[in-house]
Formats: sequence, C-alpha cells, structure tokens
Amino acid sequence: MTHSGDQVVASVEATFPKSGWARVLDLLESYGVESYERERKRVQLAILKLSAGSEEKVREYVAVAKRDYRDVLFWAEYPEESRLDTPEKRETLAGRVKSHAQMIRSTTLHFMPLKRFTAPTPMMEVEITCVVERGMP
Repeated sequence: MTHSGDQVVASVEATFPKSGWARVLDLLESYGVESYERERKRVQLAILKLSAGSEEKVREYVAVAKRDYRDVLFWAEYPEESRLDTPEKRETLAGRVKSHAQMIRSTTLHFMPLKRFTAPTPMMEVEITCVVERGMP
C-alpha cells in the first residue's frame, strides 16, 4: 500500500489543533532527509498514530525513526506484539543489560568443583606387563 503526503496532512489536521499543524509537519519533514531513512510517508503516518496528538511524542518518535525506522513501524502496525518494546521501557531498562556470560555464570557454578586439585592424582605402579605379539602364528 502506498502512502501519500495528503494522508499525512489529513492525519495531522485530524489529530492536532490548528495552531500546531505547521510545527508538527516541520517535525515530520525532518524524517526522510537522509538516504538511509526509508519509507518516508509510511513512517510519518506511523509516528502520527503513535503520538496520539502530542507534539512531544512526535519529536521523540522522529528521533527513534532516525535511529531505526523499523521500530516505529513495528510499534504502530503491530501494537499487540510490541506492547513490551517501547522507548519508555527501553529507557527504564537502560543500564540493566546483562551479558550472556553474566547470566550463564550463576547457572554453571554447580558444575564446577568447589575445591581445585593442587596436584594431579598419582599414577599406580605397574604390577603386570602384558606383551602382545602380532603377526601370523
């Protein structure tokens, strides 16, 4: 489905007060300037849907889209699946990231001996030596 600039303008006019239309459209136009910022109109419509009439939210979601536009599309187009993944939750979880090594350390502790051996186990003396001859009898 292709999206148009008319749809973006209509969505802004339906969602925001007339006094904020120009500011919101300026914020939205800042997305899609760089070559890696793809699907401009689709992302702008997703931002408008997520912002729910808040200019501040438009600003936040434009910043997210500039980092990775797929996040904004995911949140807007798949709201049920994306309930757990929002910018607010990302901010609250920032700094609480554990590496895989940290998570695995506590679970593998019971596999490791509590006391390390200081010397290897001594070899037993050889009592019998067997000689096996090979070849034709």
